[in-house]
Amino acid sequence: MKKNKIIRDERVITQMNRIQGEAYIIISVVLFSSVIVQQIFFDAPFKQYAVELFCVVGIAIYTIIRSIIAGINLEGTQGKINTFTVMFFVGMLVTIIQGTKNYIAYSEMYQRDGMGYFIAVLVVLFISSSILGGLVIMVLNYINKIRQQSIQRALDEEETKD
Repeated sequence: MKKNKIIRDERVITQMNRIQGEAYIIISVVLFSSVIVQQIFFDAPFKQYAVELFCVVGIAIYTIIRSIIAGINLEGTQGKINTFTVMFFVGMLVTIIQGTKNYIAYSEMYQRDGMGYFIAVLVVLFISSSILGGLVIMVLNYINKIRQQSIQRALDEEETKD
């Protein structure tokens, strides 16, 4: 007996992959938003939103590692990921989120002692989170570069064999 093999059109597969990619982005944004809302507005304890946070971080780590292993260039078509741009956006995101949470929690102290402390905390937070974000991106770029070089060597060896 012959097995009926289902032949799928590449356009259908591409469209399905696009839909799944969009669903992944939507789920990630909703989970991240849930963490932010619970942390800032509901002043929830960490254990209440830990699962969502671990899911968001886990999804991001899995995507990056899987992309590197599969040989997908993280730099994309635009070229190298600009470290300074990432540093700025990571710093701003962390500063806005944590600054809002700090101000809500300690607003009486800041109003009593002056806004200088609040601004100093924001500056230190921005600088430290920017540096950390930059270091992470630099490490990812380095690992990506090594993987791309190994793929290029394998392709070059394959070409010379032919």
